Amino acid sequence: MVHQFARTAVLEYAYITKTARFDECFTYEGDDLGFQYTKEKTDFALWAPTAAKVKLEITRHDQAQTYEMKRTDHGVYRCSLMEDLDGASYLYIVRVNGEWKECIDPYGIASDTNARHSVIVDRSRIPKVSPINTSLHSVCDAIIYETSVRDFTMQEGIGITYPGKFKGFYEENKETTEKQTGFAYLKSLGITHVQLMPVTDFGSVDEEHPE
Repeated sequence: MVHQFARTAVLEYAYITKTARFDECFTYEGDDLGFQYTKEKTDFALWAPTAAKVKLEITRHDQAQTYEMKRTDHGVYRCSLMEDLDGASYLYIVRVNGEWKECIDPYGIASDTNARHSVIVDRSRIPKVSPINTSLHSVCDAIIYETSVRDFTMQEGIGITYPGKFKGFYEENKETTEKQTGFAYLKSLGITHVQLMPVTDFGSVDEEHPE
């Protein structure tokens, strides 16, 4: 914008985002946010109505390239790249309130170490898991235990070969059975459900130095 002395000034967004008018103009209910991958192309969509500009940075084979994204209805920025991007990492570079900020994809499904970048994944390569049917007659019959994947098996001397890993979480062997540790411990509790919190990213742990 230009103020009364004909000098440019940054127009900052603040309380306007909490108004009903803002919701009317920018609410987006589509299901295509994030990336939509095929071998022929990948479509990217980011809902960022307060951004003045958005760029997409793709890294392949340690080479980064930046692409301008186009603003469309409801403040959704879009970009399509006509190539096979399976396994490539990416960031959004967003200009908000006069400053450029880097961020990973809030709608992403994968990231690299310490979530520095989002990663494009061919969803067809992800194994499908069938839902488990329980014999509970009422939700009130549920007995829920909460744990995290990492901390559940990080203690030394409990017989886990893969401490802090997904594989270690369900690992069972003679030592874990005798000591009632790991998955054998879960089975001994008489619970019906396990709530995993967190499953992947752990904000206080450096994934390059998990100890």
